[in-house]
Amino acid sequence: MRPLGNLIAKSAAQSLLIGLLLGLFSSLSTAADTEPGTDTLPPLHLGDMKRERFSVVEDGKLVGGINLEIFAELAERLNLQTEHSYCPFKRCLAKLARNKIDMMMWIVKAPHRDQHIDYIQVWPGLTNIHFYTRAGDAQQLQAYEDLRGLRIGVIRGFYYTRQFDLDKSITKTAVETEEQLPRMLITKRIDAFPVYGSSHVHIASEYPQLELSEFKIPSRDMGVLAISKKSPYVAMIPEIDAALLDMIYDGTLDRIWEKYHPGRLAPVPDYIRQANPALTASPEAE
Repeated sequence: MRPLGNLIAKSAAQSLLIGLLLGLFSSLSTAADTEPGTDTLPPLHLGDMKRERFSVVEDGKLVGGINLEIFAELAERLNLQTEHSYCPFKRCLAKLARNKIDMMMWIVKAPHRDQHIDYIQVWPGLTNIHFYTRAGDAQQLQAYEDLRGLRIGVIRGFYYTRQFDLDKSITKTAVETEEQLPRMLITKRIDAFPVYGSSHVHIASEYPQLELSEFKIPSRDMGVLAISKKSPYVAMIPEIDAALLDMIYDGTLDRIWEKYHPGRLAPVPDYIRQANPALTASPEAE
């Protein structure tokens, strides 16, 4: 007959082994039920500059606008935690390159950015780069060569066109935010400034002292979303791309756009709209 102590020790060991196995099976089951990857990712962090209708900033914080609504909708569809913060455009780009933020929106594709950025939904230039002047002065700007005789206001870090950006014969004054430029033009600190596509709509209504010149430059290809190559969310690019397309196809993107630009649709390329006949045709290039 075995000693009682040995029997108790053996029973305890068996109970411990059974408990460990049950714990292991429970852990494996929980892991299998969890969506892979997203539970261990840090919050998806959007960085954005202050820009009329696209990014509303109050007290140094992003509080609304087209970009924040698109970002929130994407995150909800993908069940992701999020963060967002304000930064001047050039600083945002630097933070994106270092992965201090994960994402920016509406970024013009450029060779010097490609080493740091992956793009989601790169759309060909649908609109032109317009130039605002003071009312009555638009005739001074009729061709590219006319830019060389003017003081041009630009947003620091923006990529307009390679020719324009590298042209040292054009006098450029760089500022942090778009809203600074109309006031500088009115007070004659600059003679003109460029704007992308539909961003000029609110300027025309708010500043009757300004007018668009007839001169335009074709815009570059633009990524709707730009993700840092160092971000863990690079692995989710296919899922994010699919969610963004779903937002386009079910009309969510147009609804967000029209909320801030009444009567206007998002600048979705025709080849995407034509893939879903339920979508209204895109507006013509401006």
